[in-house]
Amino acid sequence: FVQKTAGMGIRPAVFKFRDAQDTLVEFTAPHVEGRVRREGPITVDEFSFGRTLTRATVKVTMPSPSTLHFWRGTHFAEPGTYYTDEAFFADLAEVFRAELADLYAAGGRYAQLDEVPLAMLCDPDIRDKVRAQGNDPDRLVDLYVDAINRAVGDRPADMVVGVHMCGGNFKGKYLSEGGYGDVAARRITRAKVDHFLL
Repeated sequence: FVQKTAGMGIRPAVFKFRDAQDTLVEFTAPHVEGRVRREGPITVDEFSFGRTLTRATVKVTMPSPSTLHFWRGTHFAEPGTYYTDEAFFADLAEVFRAELADLYAAGGRYAQLDEVPLAMLCDPDIRDKVRAQGNDPDRLVDLYVDAINRAVGDRPADMVVGVHMCGGNFKGKYLSEGGYGDVAARRITRAKVDHFLL
């Protein structure tokens, strides 16, 4: 998704995977290098290939909008590229909307957004780290739910969108822990999607 979206690059993330022994593993994350825009299909080829292999419904997975913003904290973009988070998500919503429209035109009826930052923002330790970076975790939760709604809001009525909530895992390591608690009850359920997968 990052490689096929103009304006996106890769840099080190500010978060790290860890295990029970506190072994840390760094990873790379999306970084905004310019105004984001869609120059062509991103997942349609994956859907078209999957459709040749089965008569069952083919589910296409995409990163959630938050995953293109969260991993680098307040340094998610080159200085001067976007002056507000909202401006970035407005452009990003157009990328998702165009992609979902093309996916639908190709026959796709089921898209899944893989959502890790919202799950992480339920972890008290992560919330503390976010505050230390100069962000408000509750503001980010609201921002990310609004970003989902903008990204999928004009999809056709018969196109199903699910959100897969996950605290992040990689080869036995994780990014956050705990349940979704009050954050989920008060905010995440505002997402205008068909279902959540936990």
